[in-house]
Amino acid sequence: KASAAHNVMGQIQVERGQLDQAIQTFAQVLKRDRNDADAMKGLVSTLAQQGRTQEAQRLLDGLSAEQRTGLGDMGRLRAAIAAGQAKAAQQRGDMAGAQRAFEDAMRADPTNPWIRLDLARLYLKQGAVTEARGLVDGLLASDPTLPDAIYTSALLSAEMGEWAKAYATLQRIPEKHRTPEMAAMEQRLRIHAQADQAIQLAKTGRTDDARRTLLALENAAGDDPELLGAVASAYVDAGDPNRGLTLMRQQLGR
Repeated sequence: KASAAHNVMGQIQVERGQLDQAIQTFAQVLKRDRNDADAMKGLVSTLAQQGRTQEAQRLLDGLSAEQRTGLGDMGRLRAAIAAGQAKAAQQRGDMAGAQRAFEDAMRADPTNPWIRLDLARLYLKQGAVTEARGLVDGLLASDPTLPDAIYTSALLSAEMGEWAKAYATLQRIPEKHRTPEMAAMEQRLRIHAQADQAIQLAKTGRTDDARRTLLALENAAGDDPELLGAVASAYVDAGDPNRGLTLMRQQLGR
């Protein structure tokens, strides 16, 4: 569906900081379908992120009864404004303001796993690991099969360096429900998790097994700088610093 593709494009533009382009992309979708909830959510969130909160609120206030019915839960849209305000606060270094805004967003849209992840990242920066984990995994307690909730749980584990846990978590999403982003993340998590496993093999004296594992991971990493860096670091930790440094130099010379 063309509108779905444009909404994804708009989100990518937001992630790249191309907010003006994202606003135009979401607005184009709404010209074709004024009841497109994802486009409206993207538009009001991006406007709020630009500091145009009043404009975003006017959009919501100006919706007809028909549009409100078509868009469904208005809490999602109010949450989108609050999330946009939170990201704007982050950009100007106001972490306390960002936390308050993300908490407002979560109250308005409590089943949104992405808002929970954004707030959990702030908790992690404060060292509140238990709170961050409980926040993200709270949705799984009520629905352990929700793909986005499983995915955000895996992402949080990855950000905490818990590679094996992140990989195992992502495996719980059936292949038919995995997005291209999930599939790409699975590959990255597998390499990180196996690199950690190689380090443990070396520490128990199984150095040949560790080297074979890392050699296979070199090939799997391809030209990806992050993954090659993880393999190089694992070589060092597994007792083969020369190979690790060689791999790092090759990476820098690419």
